[in-house]
Amino acid sequence: MKNKIKTYSRVLLLPLLILAGCDSLLDVEPKQSVSGDQALQGAENVESVLIGAYDSFSDDDLMGGNTAVIAELFAHDENTPEINFSGTFQTLRQIFNKSVQNTNGQVQSTYNRGYITINLANIVLANLDQIEDQATKDRIQGEALFIRGTTFFELVKLFALPYSAGSTDTNPGIQLVTEPEEDYANIRMIDRSSVEATYDQIISDLTTARDLLPLSNGSLASTYAASAMLSRVYLQQADYQNAATEANRVIQSFEYSLVTDYEDVFNNSNNNTTEDIFAIQVSDQDGANDLNLYFASEENSGRGDINILDAHTNLYEAGDDRLDLFYFDVSGDNSTPRRTGKWMNQYGNINTIRLAEMYLTRAEANFELGVGNYVGPNTPREDVNEVRDRVNATPILEVNFDLDDILLERKLELAFEGQLLHDLKRRQMDVGTEAYNSTSIIFPIPQRETDINPNLN
Repeated sequence: MKNKIKTYSRVLLLPLLILAGCDSLLDVEPKQSVSGDQALQGAENVESVLIGAYDSFSDDDLMGGNTAVIAELFAHDENTPEINFSGTFQTLRQIFNKSVQNTNGQVQSTYNRGYITINLANIVLANLDQIEDQATKDRIQGEALFIRGTTFFELVKLFALPYSAGSTDTNPGIQLVTEPEEDYANIRMIDRSSVEATYDQIISDLTTARDLLPLSNGSLASTYAASAMLSRVYLQQADYQNAATEANRVIQSFEYSLVTDYEDVFNNSNNNTTEDIFAIQVSDQDGANDLNLYFASEENSGRGDINILDAHTNLYEAGDDRLDLFYFDVSGDNSTPRRTGKWMNQYGNINTIRLAEMYLTRAEANFELGVGNYVGPNTPREDVNEVRDRVNATPILEVNFDLDDILLERKLELAFEGQLLHDLKRRQMDVGTEAYNSTSIIFPIPQRETDINPNLN
């Protein structure tokens, strides 16, 4: 939820980029514009549009928290609930109840924000000839492709059947918009590509980005951020060889290290940790963190809409440091709602993808590849124990180790970071009372889009 209009003196946005008003929550968009001729002259203006693309990418309706919140609400298990949604927003209530209507304002906001972001990236990509310095051109192209490919990935996970459902050549994916649109409404006239074609485009974008981006790029996308995101994409496809390869590339770069104290991974304002491969930057001057908004107590500047129940905390063993990050509202006793301490800071960064996930991805992928085909120096059990050792959890012994240990560790380590839903779907596991391929746990294309282009249904 935005509580201010963000303005950027260097960000040049074309009139076509102004988002049609969102009808969910409070949403005020900046209305900055210059003529197309002005916007597309010179390297500095192209980079300014790239800054605008990052800003849109980090918007609360996209990577600024809501795609993760949506995934956590969808992943709710009605049989053995681990969270409860007590909020008043009916848009989110529909998601929690797995009964999302095509008029849902949050659905519309996420869809619009995704394509606004993609369009900004496309403007950058269409104007690379304005940049003379080759290293700068490569970096800017790589960043724009990282933003576009990751946004396509977020949208296909929410608006299409999972890759694991099969029939990927015929199941509808999303609209693949790869050229700038002079009129935003025309985006709606592009038909949906198949799930397979969508994943092909995502992999093409992220692979090219990986090969163009520098090893280090401050808080912006680097070659390792692209590899980390590719590992997620390949894991979603059950392409274990490539998932392990990309995760291993990140781990073996030794550019990142697990933070010693688990609690120090989170709630850092505008400052990445040694574990963050890519994070959405948030400070008291700029940025949005809707994970804080919905998960945190009022004392910690949140609405306290999502409560953590005993069924979740009972999954951790005694002495696991991750248990210490949970807290109770106000009184501090168990008569009040329990919160996750990952999102206590209103101005804390959102850890988009971090090293611990890479260990668990490599572990799962190598487990599936089997002995003799491992990628990297560790066995799957050793990778899982790397993550467990950090939180003082008991190491898993070889005799007891199996795939369930890996999946449970992913669930605990990445809890409330937006990954559980997609893990359940790719492993063809029920999501509460719904089958992994149920249309009840994907977003419908918004009605305003299908009214204009019925082929999007």
